[in-house]
Amino acid sequence: MSQELAQLMEQAWSSMEEVCSQLTPEEWDLPTDCPGWSVRDQVAHIDAIEARRLGRPAAPGNPIQAPHVRNDFGARNERDIEHRRGRTTDELMDEYRDVTAERAKFLYGLSEEEWAAETDGVAGRAPMAEVIKIRILDVFYHEQDIRVATARPGHMKGDVARFVFERMAAAMPFVVGKRAATSEGQSVVFEVGSPGETFAIGMSGGRGGPLPEMPKEPTVRLSMDCETFLRLAGGRWAPKRIEAQGRLHILGDRDLADRILANMAITP
Repeated sequence: MSQELAQLMEQAWSSMEEVCSQLTPEEWDLPTDCPGWSVRDQVAHIDAIEARRLGRPAAPGNPIQAPHVRNDFGARNERDIEHRRGRTTDELMDEYRDVTAERAKFLYGLSEEEWAAETDGVAGRAPMAEVIKIRILDVFYHEQDIRVATARPGHMKGDVARFVFERMAAAMPFVVGKRAATSEGQSVVFEVGSPGETFAIGMSGGRGGPLPEMPKEPTVRLSMDCETFLRLAGGRWAPKRIEAQGRLHILGDRDLADRILANMAITP
């Protein structure tokens, strides 16, 4: 598993580097689905996080508050990005290639014990393996932010996309059961296109959990392509807009469906 995670992490970095190497000067300043962040800010963010993971000095000064900042971690991100705003795109990419190459060497050199040992991560202390799983999600999502902003779709198939889908799908029982307050005995089917799949969640004992078989008449059926599922789970797209565009189809209890969709965003 450790080598697989190192490979997935390297694939995520490589795919983001590939799309960024194709960008025109104008595309670097386009806004993205992350409020307040341009394409260049997305790259600066990854530069900063990976540099920090290497133990390099953080950007000087106090964390920066902004209207879109929701927590202390976000304020530190803003400081890191502001610190890099005067850099050229070549300088941003030079740092990106440097820090990701060094991080890849570090990951491939870890022993199984080091992968299992706790370390600091964005969600607090956790085993290194879990920290890297979160890093894979983060890089994938910011790469997709860039691709959506620049109309350069890609990397929605393969091992990394499947890994991210599985992580997000695993969080849906919490969304359905806890956040959406789905009633006992009700069920929800998520019909997600490749590299996703169709899965069902049912309520039993006050908790949401995966169902081994598809219910014949689910309370709600949500059908969408995998990109839509991931953008909703990542808090990037508004459900009503996506439904109006024909990329999201809803059958069954509309009130429950709206509660699920309103609470699908699970990224920080």
